[in-house]
Amino acid sequence: MTAIDPLSCTPAHLANPAIDPGTLTQIAQHRPDLRAYVRQHPACPPDLAAWIDQQAYQQPQFPGAAAQYGMARPQAGPGGAATGSSPTWHTIVLIAAPVIGLLAIIATFLPAISATIGSHSETSNFWDVDDKSYDVQILIASLLVIAAGIGALVVRKFPVVIGAGAVTILGGIWNGITWLNANSDISDAQKQIKQSKRAYGGLGGSIEVSSGVGMYILLIAALLLLACGAALIVAGLQLRPAAGVAAGGGAGGYGGYPGAVQPGGYTAAGPQMQPGAGPSPYQQQGPYYQ
Repeated sequence: MTAIDPLSCTPAHLANPAIDPGTLTQIAQHRPDLRAYVRQHPACPPDLAAWIDQQAYQQPQFPGAAAQYGMARPQAGPGGAATGSSPTWHTIVLIAAPVIGLLAIIATFLPAISATIGSHSETSNFWDVDDKSYDVQILIASLLVIAAGIGALVVRKFPVVIGAGAVTILGGIWNGITWLNANSDISDAQKQIKQSKRAYGGLGGSIEVSSGVGMYILLIAALLLLACGAALIVAGLQLRPAAGVAAGGGAGGYGGYPGAVQPGGYTAAGPQMQPGAGPSPYQQQGPYYQ
């Protein structure tokens, strides 16, 4: 059986006859534009097909229902394989979270501070500071973001994606606070050098301290994590089941579409046909599977 993310699903994906009925139900619930393809899928259960037919008849303008529900067939590419659209922004955001977390870890190995004494210059990264835990803090926060992002990329369910978004935002805040603390230490060192120059004249005049590239990359990573976390939450909210359509709920949702068994043992009624009404537009359209 094949599971597909409803948000990134395309008509080409639905040309795969190995998709399981549960995935077809989720796609029909979240993607009205793909219900025609779900209706024609060989694994579409009869009760789900009846529910899709009912939704089509409930559209305000029935003649346009076929166009609204995407009756166009997927185009076959070279070798007969169906082609789909490029990855959606949801997939890009899911991939971006662990990538940005890895960028924050890389920043810890880059020069965080640069000190110049006369003609001699030295740099230090976050791991070179023995009396601070900046390196460990960045590592822990970034690893949590990476783990959450990979989990959301694999599972792609409402609570998992929302959780990954929250973890990503917390990781951005955590790394941002670490950056502020490290930047404060650098600023303190710069103030002490200035005070020494004023107090002792030329002594220490050739000493300079500045932020390194690692500090800048860490700041950029922290800001990107905040933005990516917010985008993940938006993507997760689009996976949220509609009110009243949770599993085992009323007719019209997951486990509750017409024909599904309801509490008490009865089944929801299928679509009510009006006198003189023709068959469903989905039934008029023949299957496109070979």
